Amino acid sequence: MFPGNPSIKPIKFSEETINDNGIDFNVKVLHIFANKPTSTKETFSPLINKDNMPTKDPFQAPFENGSLIGEVTDTHSLMFNKFSVCDRHVIIITKEFEKQ
Repeated sequence: MFPGNPSIKPIKFSEETINDNGIDFNVKVLHIFANKPTSTKETFSPLINKDNMPTKDPFQAPFENGSLIGEVTDTHSLMFNKFSVCDRHVIIITKEFEKQ
């Protein structure tokens, strides 16, 4: 991938090809979710408050060292996906906050 880039944290996965009606789909199964605890709205909601929310938006400058590739347009930038599941996994981000 990009050895030595401190901003990339590859996620281990396995791959398989699934054929459905003559179309092959490449499926990646992420190992990190194998032991993921389950949660309900009732058990998760109390965890969401201003005290434990991230204080830094990872998609706003200043960026983590090695994560930003460059500007794409006046409104968008290109950066490495920190938790990549494939080589050269990049994302296009808006320069200004956009509610999703």
